[in-house]
Amino acid sequence: MCIRDRSLGDLAAGTTVAVEWTGGGETRTVTEHVLPPQATFEVTYEPSDGEESGGVVTLVHAGGDAVDAERLDVVVEPATDGLRPWDPDADTVTAGDETTVAVDGEARMAVVVFREREVLHREPLGDEE
Repeated sequence: MCIRDRSLGDLAAGTTVAVEWTGGGETRTVTEHVLPPQATFEVTYEPSDGEESGGVVTLVHAGGDAVDAERLDVVVEPATDGLRPWDPDADTVTAGDETTVAVDGEARMAVVVFREREVLHREPLGDEE
């Protein structure tokens, strides 16, 4: 059996591509992959004034594909506990849209995540020189 490269043409972000196997009268899905959006993000971190750690992290969709807001999450490590929705009230995240995350502790890394598992952007915070 020989599998050759196949072109599926231009597929939009969010399109599900499935590999199926048919045998014995049954079709089974072997694997599925959702195409991630091609988007860029900018991150800024404003530490708290004074002696307390923490601050505010702002993430901005800087360009590229629009993203279904239900599929876009952010996490600030190690300051937040898991993924947070980009904006639970939005339908779509497009260039210029932003979200902020207030953190009580030290913020070292900001991450934008698609579909709870695919990293779209990762950026170190603080004094990374």
